[in-house]
Amino acid sequence: MDDVDQAQLREEGERAAALARLMAQAAAPGAAVCDDCGEEIPAMRRQALPSARRCIGCAEWNEAPKRGRDDWKP
Repeated sequence: MDDVDQAQLREEGERAAALARLMAQAAAPGAAVCDDCGEEIPAMRRQALPSARRCIGCAEWNEAPKRGRDDWKP
């Protein structure tokens, strides 16, 4: 087995491990309190999005720059 084959095997293993971590993270239950502000995440949000780690206000604030809205304030 040459260097290219070894590198390919190593990359495939790293990719599989990263995917396994993401899948485990997605399957894990969300938090009862917001990771950002520490306020309780409402039960309806946790029920609708079990993997939620932020309250809706912090989630919107965190996602605003991705939507081109850098002036948004909670």
